[in-house]
Amino acid sequence: MEHSIQVAILQELMQQLDNGKNIDAGVQNKMSTRPYVCPEIARQEQQQFFQNHPQLVGLSNDLQSRGLI
Repeated sequence: MEHSIQVAILQELMQQLDNGKNIDAGVQNKMSTRPYVCPEIARQEQQQFFQNHPQLVGLSNDLQSRGLI
């Protein structure tokens, strides 16, 4: 994202705060912290993300030219 767009977004958000306006989807969600500290979930993620899928490392142009993606 361009810096000028970031600045514009932050200026809009700050203006909303200054005006006491809160534009949201009309709902609040509460999320548990358990998924961030649970050893069982960490084990499952390790299995799914790293052990059950091949990992390719390299520049995307190299992967593409070698027919890997």
